[in-house]
Amino acid sequence: MAKKLTPKQKIFVEEYAKTKNGVKAALKAYDTTDYSTAGSIAVENLQKPAIRSITEQLFPIEKTQQIVDNLHKLAIS
Repeated sequence: MAKKLTPKQKIFVEEYAKTKNGVKAALKAYDTTDYSTAGSIAVENLQKPAIRSITEQLFPIEKTQQIVDNLHKLAIS
């Protein structure tokens, strides 16, 4: 059975679907204004199986992986 999303994760997914930008989605969904923190949250969220299954339905898998890779690079820089 798939794990249910938290309220913040739901907002994250909704915003991600609108903007296709994990950082912007994290800034909107979580209590942070720090882009580095938002980038880390986005990477973490996009790797969670429950969120990943939703985003894979919204976007092709190749594009999702590219976005995760780019966010990861941003988060560690």
